[in-house]
Amino acid sequence: MKCIIGIILGLLIGFATPAFSENAPKSEFKPAKDFKLMVLGTRKLMTLEQFKGAPLVLEWSNPDCPFVQKHYDSDNMQKLQKKYTALGIKWGIVFSGKTAKIKEKLLKNYYRRDKKIAKDVLLLTDESGDAGHDYGAKTTPHLFVIDAKSNLVYFGAIDDHRSADDNGFDKAKNFVAPVLDDLIAGKTPTQEPQAPYGCSVKY
Repeated sequence: MKCIIGIILGLLIGFATPAFSENAPKSEFKPAKDFKLMVLGTRKLMTLEQFKGAPLVLEWSNPDCPFVQKHYDSDNMQKLQKKYTALGIKWGIVFSGKTAKIKEKLLKNYYRRDKKIAKDVLLLTDESGDAGHDYGAKTTPHLFVIDAKSNLVYFGAIDDHRSADDNGFDKAKNFVAPVLDDLIAGKTPTQEPQAPYGCSVKY
């Protein structure tokens, strides 16, 4: 049954920081748009400028989405978070619109207690949906990678396994990891943007 549901959904939905090389090749990517995101449970406001100096991943998410559940139940997303935050990458999980209005305790329980995300990952709320619309966040998950100079260098799907079913998931091609590897190595990422897949962002 889970497999059938995953196939149907797939058809319906299209802080230790190392020194990053200042001599990294200049990219031709467009500057990322500024944003104002609130850290869940606090009144702390985060902007793009506060992340400048280290690469940043913005991951639009929704705990009710089976595509998100696939990545978290398998520990796939957490492995990426833990590996790259340990190498100095900043990571923020973003909740836009109606998802941002889910009770704080429920969100924290899902991501921090039950699914055990990396400790340095921020939970960010975008209740107005402004950041989501500015970045063009369409699905959950939908990932955006910003380099240390605040250029948007990748946006789209996390991998090529465009289904909510975890069958064959271990053979998926990850699109985000090579972008982060390039940034850490001081190289210009060559990965092309990929169409996102998942549940629609609930604005």
